[in-house]
Amino acid sequence: MFAPGEPPFLKLSGIGKVFPGVIANEDVSIDFRRGEIHALLGENGAGKSTLMNVVTGLYQPDSGEMILDGYGVEFAGPPAAIAAGIGMVHQHFKLVPRFTVAENLALGWNETPGWVAPGAIEAKARALSERFGLAIRADARIDSLSAGEQQRVEILRVLSRGAKMLILDEPTAVLSPVEVASLFDALRRFRDGGGAVVIITHKLDEVMAVADRCSVLRAGRLVGTHRITDVTPALLVGEMIGRPVDLPASYPRARPAPGPDAPAAMVLEAVSVRDEAGVTRLDAVSLVLRAGEVLGIAGV
Repeated sequence: MFAPGEPPFLKLSGIGKVFPGVIANEDVSIDFRRGEIHALLGENGAGKSTLMNVVTGLYQPDSGEMILDGYGVEFAGPPAAIAAGIGMVHQHFKLVPRFTVAENLALGWNETPGWVAPGAIEAKARALSERFGLAIRADARIDSLSAGEQQRVEILRVLSRGAKMLILDEPTAVLSPVEVASLFDALRRFRDGGGAVVIITHKLDEVMAVADRCSVLRAGRLVGTHRITDVTPALLVGEMIGRPVDLPASYPRARPAPGPDAPAAMVLEAVSVRDEAGVTRLDAVSLVLRAGEVLGIAGV
C-alpha cells in the first residue's frame, strides 16, 4: 500500500497536448503512486486516453514534463515506456489470434530470441498466471478465448515485462460481473505488492469499489483529485459535467411493458452460432422482441 510521505512513482506537471483544432489536454498535473489504484474519470472526449497515451510515449506532449522516480523522462514510444516500467492495456487487444497464450506472452520477452521449446514458454506463462492471480490456460489459442480471458493475456504481457505501473483503458467494457470481480482482485493483488494502477473509466460504481484515489478531467483540464473516501458519486458526476446533479436512487417505469399479445418485432427460434475457430457462441437461443418494448440481454 501507499506509504504517506513517499514520493510519487510518476508525476505529471503541466502536461498539454494539442491536435489540429482540438486541445486534448491542458496544464494537467497529477501524481501516481506505488501501492495505489488511481481512477481517471471524465466524459467521452475529456482527454483521459490521450493523457495516458502521452504517459506511455504513444503521443509526445506539447508542454509540461513527466518525472519518473525523481527524474525527468521523455518516451520516444511505448517500448521506451515499458522499459522504464510503464505499460498500458488498451480497449482493443493486440494479440495474435492463432497463437497460444504462451506464444503471445513470449513475443514480448527479450530473453527469448530464436527457437524456444513450447514447454518452456508454457511453464513460464503458467508461473506468471499464478503469480499475478490471472487464471488462464497457457496452451489455449487466443481465438478460442472470451474477451475477458484475452484481457488477462494482455495484462500478463505487460506485467511479464516488468511493469511497475499498469494502465488500463476502460477495462470492464467487455467483461461480465464475475470477470470484473476477478479483474479487481488481480489489480488489488498487484497494488498490494507495491504496483501502481491507473484505470481509465466513467463507471462510478466501479470507481467507488476499487480505486484509492481518483482524478476528474473535463474538456482536457484537471478538475480535481480526491481520495475515494472523501467523495460521493454525485460529486464526481458534477465535476465530470460541470454542474451539480441529483442522482435518483431508482428510475420509475414511464409506462407499462407491452403484454404477451403485443405484435412481435423480431423472433429468434433455437439460433446457434459457431465462430471461425469452431467455438459455439450461441446455442439454441430463442427470444421474442415485442413492439414497444426495450429488451435487456444479460449473462455472466
